[in-house]
This record gives sequence, C-alpha cells and structure tokens, in this order.
Amino acid sequence: MREKKSKKKEENKLRIRVATLAILCIIFAITILTVISGSVWIPETVLHTNTIELNELIEKSANQIRQIMFVPEPKSELIPKPEIEPEPIQETVLMPKPEFFTIAMMGDCTFASEHGGRGRASAFHNVVGDDYAYPFSLVKHVYKNADFAIVNLESAMSDYDIPANKRFNFNARSDYANILIEGGIHGVTLGNNHAKDYREEGYEATMENLREHGIFYAPYNGWNIFTTESGLNIGVYSHNFPRVQDIARIQTAITEMKAAGAELIIVAPHWGAEGSYRARSDQIQTGRASIDAGAHIVMGHHPHTIQAMEMYNGGVIHYSLANWIFGGNVNPRDQDSYIGLVIVKRDIDGAISIESTENVPAFISSVRTHNDFRPMLMEVGSAEYLRVLSKLDGTFTGPDLVVNYDSLTPPSPEEPESHESHESGEE
Repeated sequence: MREKKSKKKEENKLRIRVATLAILCIIFAITILTVISGSVWIPETVLHTNTIELNELIEKSANQIRQIMFVPEPKSELIPKPEIEPEPIQETVLMPKPEFFTIAMMGDCTFASEHGGRGRASAFHNVVGDDYAYPFSLVKHVYKNADFAIVNLESAMSDYDIPANKRFNFNARSDYANILIEGGIHGVTLGNNHAKDYREEGYEATMENLREHGIFYAPYNGWNIFTTESGLNIGVYSHNFPRVQDIARIQTAITEMKAAGAELIIVAPHWGAEGSYRARSDQIQTGRASIDAGAHIVMGHHPHTIQAMEMYNGGVIHYSLANWIFGGNVNPRDQDSYIGLVIVKRDIDGAISIESTENVPAFISSVRTHNDFRPMLMEVGSAEYLRVLSKLDGTFTGPDLVVNYDSLTPPSPEEPESHESHESGEE
C-alpha cells in the first residue's frame, strides 16, 4: 500500500513540473515575441543589452527549466565524438631495380727481382722493404670502391726457394701477400709462365699462402669462383699461352663455371709477343671465341706493353694490360700502363651485361729515370696520357720493342725449358 501511495505521489509531482514547464515556456515565448515585435515598452537598458548578456539570460532560463525537469546539464565530455576511421595504410611496393658492379683490372705484378739479382740495392725487396702499402699507394683510390679488383701475379710467392732450371726465376717473399691486401686487390691469376718458377712445390706453397691470406686466385690453366661482398658470383679462368686449338678447352671451362653458379665470366689468357703493341691473329681469334662462348671479359697479359681494347659481341677484350708492379725490370723502356674499369649490370631477370668501360692511364713507376715499383696516374690530357689512349684504341703507330734474350746464358740441357718458357722470357 505504501509503495502505491509513494508512486502516486511521485506521479503528481511530475505532472506539476510538466505543467509548470509548459507555462514557463509559453511565458518565455510570449516575452521573446513581444520584444521582437516591439508592442510593449521595454526599458532602454534592456533594448541595448548586448548579445552576450542576452545569451546569458537565455542560458539562465534554460537552466531553471532543467532544474524543474530534473534534466542534467549536458556535459561536453558526455557527448560522443564521431569516430574517424583511419585512412588505410598504403603499402610501399619496392620495384626491383638493376644492380651495378665495378670490376678493376691491372696487369703483371711481380713482387720480386730475378733470383740472381737479389743482392742489388735496386732489387724489389730492397726498395719496398716491409712497407706493404707502398706499391699501390698512389693508385689505390681509383678502384677503392670496386667490387672486384684483380691482377696477374707473375711469380711464386712462398718460402720454398729452390728455383727451376730457367733463365728467369721470380719468388716473392711470402709476407708480400700483404701488398695485395694493402693494395685493395681481391684476387690474382696464376696461369702464367712464372707461377711455377720454383717448381711444383713453390706453386703449391704459393696457393697455400694466398689461401692463408684470404686472397682469391684462379689456378694455372684452371678456374675458380669468387663471390663479392655485394653478392656477384665471378668465375675466372686463367690459361698460360692458350693456342687456337685450346679454344674448346676455354669453352668447356666457361660452361663449367656457369654450371657452378658463376654469373660474370672472366677469361685471363697469358699470351702474345713480348714488346708488341699489336695483338696477334691467334689472340684475336681466341679472345673473340671466348666472348662467343659466354665470357663477358677477357683480361690478357704477358707482352709487358699495352695492346688494344676491343668491344666485341657485348663483351670487352683487353688484349694486354701491360706491366703494373713489375720487379722483373729496374729500368723498363716503356712505363705506360693503365687500370681497366668495367661496370657490370645485373638486370632484374638476372641477366649480366657490360654497362660501360673506362681506362685510366698510368705509369708503372712514380719516377721516369728508373722503376721504383710504385705506379702513378698520368696527367689527364698530357702527351703520355693521349699516347696510352692511342695504344688502347689501336691508332698508335710507334714501332714494337725489340726483345732479344739470345745473349743470356741458356738453361742446362739436363732440364730444358718448357714450350711456354721459350715464348716468354722476361725483359
């Protein structure tokens, strides 16, 4: 019973509040209309009430109505804010791009003087001493960012010191492997006529020495694969005096290197006539056949002089890179040399191609009076610089050097020189 009375009492109160609210709304509306129409007298102060005061009056009346109705005053924090949907994140799709690699090539490096001339003050080890950085110090900056720098190592490099019975024998100190490291050289070729100057024992010891120093090598008449830090697999085949009849052997080596994962193929033949500025027909035939078989670069050496560079069937052939750091001659008649740079492109489909080439002319010595075993760059545009470029483009008209070893003591008849040695004495 009490609950019914209480409920009825609350309903009566609500009706009174609703009626009161209705009356107030009517009075408020009439007042506003009267003020707008101007039908009643309003004190001048009210007529001049500014907008802010009028707004305050209206807000006060509204608050009174809310209190009667027990309607809580709206609070801004209770008003739900519209949810803003985040914009979808656009995923960046990286399109594959071609990659580019730099290959740097230099010619014959012999970090030793001839076996019988070691006692001379001008001998390589007496000039260089323990300064491993000295030989490459003036040229290293040219190829410091190369992905792969390679030279022809034309000597043994070991502690085994019993020479073969030859006219010329070169054996670099085993610690001179550090010259290659300090010089920024990644690899060497061993397919030449001085790799075995200290017999098979010296050759095996040389390879072991290179391995211990972390230096890549392409063995005598063999191939090997080097992977650059940038991820390019380079196959290098090194061959001592290849003849036309050896083309099939080169083709087989190229096929084997590709099957083993090589992407860029370099063939490094030790060939040609000493002192000649012009490639022989067998060099041209063999070099082009190497490119046709899938090689990208042919880096030739041995003549101790520059021979032309040729672009052929998408590849590049350096017929002779000449001497570089050459301890075999303390005063060579021709000091011209160069650094061969090749930019290689790996396309998005993995295809390898030659993008561009650049040749940097240099002297093999930093002085003109003798060989100090420290190559230096030529002045751009100088007569010497232009002379090197003419040798490379085949327009050089100077005479070949005359190389004659007939006056030298021949080898012992008990151990005749090999066919290669007859073709390739050192000046």
